[in-house]
Amino acid sequence: DGQVFGFGSNVYGQLGMGRSTFWSEKEPLPIGVNMTSALQGKIITQISAGDEHSLVLSSEGHVFGFGMNQYGQLGIGRTSGKESLPVTVNTSHIFLPASHTTRIFAGKYHSFLSYCHSRACFGNDHRYPMVCSGHGECVQEDLCSCHKGYTEPNCSHALCFDVSGKSDEVCYGHGRCVSPNTCECMLKEGFLGERCNQFLCGRILNTEKTNVCSGHGTCIEPDTCECYSMHYGPECEGNVWTIILAVCIPLLVLTGGCTIFSCASLSTCVTVIVVKLFKKAKKANQEMQLTQNLLQGFVRDMEMDEMDADSQRARLIVQKSMLEIDFNELSHLEKIGSGGSGAILFRASWNGSKVAVKVFKSGLLSGETFFNEFEHEVSLMSTLRHRNIINFYGCSLAYPRIAIVMELCESGSIETLIEKGTLQKKPSHIILQMLLDVAEGMNYLHSRGVIHRDLKCANVLVDEHGVCKLTDFGLSKYTKDQVAKAHTVGIGTSYYAAPEVARGSGEYDESVDVYAFGIMAMEMLLARMCPFPGDTQNPLLVQQRAVQDADYRPDLYGLDDKYSFLRWVLKQCWHHDPSVRPPFRDIVKILKSSLFDTEH
Repeated sequence: DGQVFGFGSNVYGQLGMGRSTFWSEKEPLPIGVNMTSALQGKIITQISAGDEHSLVLSSEGHVFGFGMNQYGQLGIGRTSGKESLPVTVNTSHIFLPASHTTRIFAGKYHSFLSYCHSRACFGNDHRYPMVCSGHGECVQEDLCSCHKGYTEPNCSHALCFDVSGKSDEVCYGHGRCVSPNTCECMLKEGFLGERCNQFLCGRILNTEKTNVCSGHGTCIEPDTCECYSMHYGPECEGNVWTIILAVCIPLLVLTGGCTIFSCASLSTCVTVIVVKLFKKAKKANQEMQLTQNLLQGFVRDMEMDEMDADSQRARLIVQKSMLEIDFNELSHLEKIGSGGSGAILFRASWNGSKVAVKVFKSGLLSGETFFNEFEHEVSLMSTLRHRNIINFYGCSLAYPRIAIVMELCESGSIETLIEKGTLQKKPSHIILQMLLDVAEGMNYLHSRGVIHRDLKCANVLVDEHGVCKLTDFGLSKYTKDQVAKAHTVGIGTSYYAAPEVARGSGEYDESVDVYAFGIMAMEMLLARMCPFPGDTQNPLLVQQRAVQDADYRPDLYGLDDKYSFLRWVLKQCWHHDPSVRPPFRDIVKILKSSLFDTEH
């Protein structure tokens, strides 16, 4: 009902009770501000407490003050010792709009009033970070000016190659537009490519006109060839004339000749029979379900070449994608670090763009385990399309240079920013935006049924625009096909690993990523690694203690006061009980709200 309560010092009447108290007296419990004078019938919507005076704002946009007025800080047009009852601030010479656009601030010897004209676009205030769906500016009431690549009216639909995301024709009708010029294809149905207009017949893309359907037909839809005249078979590999000749020639030899009429009649009969057999085979082929892999659309074989005296050669056959990049297309390789899975990271040029190349050491290229893991990481990365997920471009399969080509983030990882002291210099709203980036990326992964399993500062890269992007999916796990949710044990990195993972029980869910997020969030807010109390020289010992002691967690009171509102959610994130940890969709909402409050 707009009632205000105050507590603490009241020497100058700054609690608005109608009286002041001595220096030695305090008001340790909330007591109501006097609402019988200037505040009678008013609903207070905003308060600001200074050192020796206070300001309140009513729902009508009127400002009231009480307390010390020696320097005129109450704005009543005169100075006085103190005012213990609320008095009206004199705003007759200025225009103050409605209360929701006015801001008040009470300092020590001064006060400030500010306001901005408010406008809303589709129910959101123009200052809200997600106004115009986060992809534009609210320039007039319900009129958004969309960023490049997004369409009006509220900028909620991305443009993919000049087609709106809300159109049935976007991505050729075989996918959805998830961001500007980024199609997420219906892989399960067999569509792929940049615009989802490509698919396979057998092992060959429909765009390879000379090879598709054995060169004797047209690939009209996934694994469906429309054969040219006199050709048949699932891939148009059969030729009717071979059957006709195979029948006619022996008959000619046996009979010593054949009239043109009889041979033609025989050919016609054979053709009819072949066509019927072909139609029957084609129907059976269409009804046969193709083998699907983890990502419901990418099917890959692994074939090991014959072993020779020097080395074991390996080669991957990519069947359902356009993922292969010739290693010779990569130039100006420059080593920039090491990644997970025993890989070396390079900066390189490809098609005129700077890219990152993750090259696996040749010593790993043996045995089925490596290729299973490599196939898994490539398969997963190739289907993920999100602003906060590293962009995947393709892979090199030329033994022994097995590599993944992906987006280059020149700023490095969050861990690098912490170690260099760069993160510590960033303002709070930037840190919160980075946390929001990570949370939104994780929320996307979980919505796709994917557990990252190795979320940490080293696996979050920062691009040139300061946008955080998740990477290193070598340990990620698809969960939708795991009803029991029993997974590989011993994964994750040291103190980031949730207790249930570190214990090696083998049973866990998406909440393990929430635990890791809580730890890495604390590292980002404190700008230092391994934020646990005590001796943290040995991360493994830190992890062991965190598993055994549910209270052994980072010290939340080490946070700066400007981040104090995050203490409760971080405590929930690293809770010992997985069921208590909040889902990322809730964390995203909290961070968006916090970011809005911080900026405004």
